[in-house]
Amino acid sequence: RLNDSNLATDWRCAYLLGHVGIMLAHGDVAKNKLTGLFPFEYKKIFNMAKTYELHSGHYHSERFKDDRGIMWRQLGTAKPNDPYEIKNGFTTGKHLLYAFVYDDTRLRCTYELN
Repeated sequence: RLNDSNLATDWRCAYLLGHVGIMLAHGDVAKNKLTGLFPFEYKKIFNMAKTYELHSGHYHSERFKDDRGIMWRQLGTAKPNDPYEIKNGFTTGKHLLYAFVYDDTRLRCTYELN
């Protein structure tokens, strides 16, 4: 189940996978507010979920953090470095993709793909 097509929140989206609420954001906008925005902007999804995840990128590095009960997975990028990244020194990331496997209520397994 995807969120509504509200143009005001087009910078983010959320969906329900079983009873797992997952919010997606690039990570460059409202970065310090994302976990606080999830329950307000996506009330229906948040209320139906039993566990919560936020997936973002932007920083070319990875960090996993439990923020107010929402598991925030900041992911790097698997693509080769481009000229902008090389120029600005964003060259030390792992360059991995992740596949997350969920059951009805939570994350069960994570695969690193390279």
